[in-house]
Amino acid sequence: MHTDMSHNADFKRRIAAREVLLGAFIKTPHPMVIEIMGGSAFDFLILDCEHAPFDRSAIDTAMIAGRATGCPLLVRVPHGDASTILGILDSGAAGVMVPHVTSAGQAEALVRALRYGPGGRGFAGTTRAAHYGGRTLKEHLAATADDVSLFCQIEEPEGVENAEAIAAVDGVD
Repeated sequence: MHTDMSHNADFKRRIAAREVLLGAFIKTPHPMVIEIMGGSAFDFLILDCEHAPFDRSAIDTAMIAGRATGCPLLVRVPHGDASTILGILDSGAAGVMVPHVTSAGQAEALVRALRYGPGGRGFAGTTRAAHYGGRTLKEHLAATADDVSLFCQIEEPEGVENAEAIAAVDGVD
């Protein structure tokens, strides 16, 4: 069965291989936009929750449309709050883009928010990301590292000064 998670893992593999990929920001929270754009030549789409009116319900509906088209969806969150990231990833997102990252320490905290286990995020085996219980918890925990990407958006001079250190953090894609 080819699922959104395999699309997400393929996306992460392509990022790690440093392939040139084409994506677009989505600022209109409607599944038809995702359906149209996801079925085009784009390799991924980014739901812009920082500057557009995406709430949790709109994100969830977008994930269904992304899954239907086989297009990985990232979510640009308004901030790096761990509970926000948890909900985004439970919905089946390919990953998150976090704005205003200024330090390696901040990037390390974001990596922990994306990973399960001690010091990381919690998990539930009944979410879309876990195939609604279709994966055992052990399979889900093991697959997550391959399914989820983290992009740190650098926007301030301090972030530019620390860009190399931010990019060097294990878990930052």
